[in-house]
Amino acid sequence: MAATKKGKWDEENMKMAVHSVLAGEFSWREAAARFSVTRSTLGDLVSTIGKGETIKMGPSMGRFTRTFVED
Repeated sequence: MAATKKGKWDEENMKMAVHSVLAGEFSWREAAARFSVTRSTLGDLVSTIGKGETIKMGPSMGRFTRTFVED
C-alpha cells in the first residue's frame, strides 16, 4: 500500500476550489479533481463555511492544539 500525502495541497488551489463549490460552479468531487486538492478536506471546509463558522486555511497535521499560550 502506498503512503498517503497528507497536507500536500496548495492553499491557493484550496481557496479557488472552495469558492467554486460555494458559487455552484462545481461539485466537491469535480472541484477537488480540477484544483488537485483532497476531497475530504474540501468537503470539511465547505460544510464548515456553510454552518457560518470561520476556517483556518492551510494544512494542519495531527490533533494537537495548544491550550495555553506561553507568556
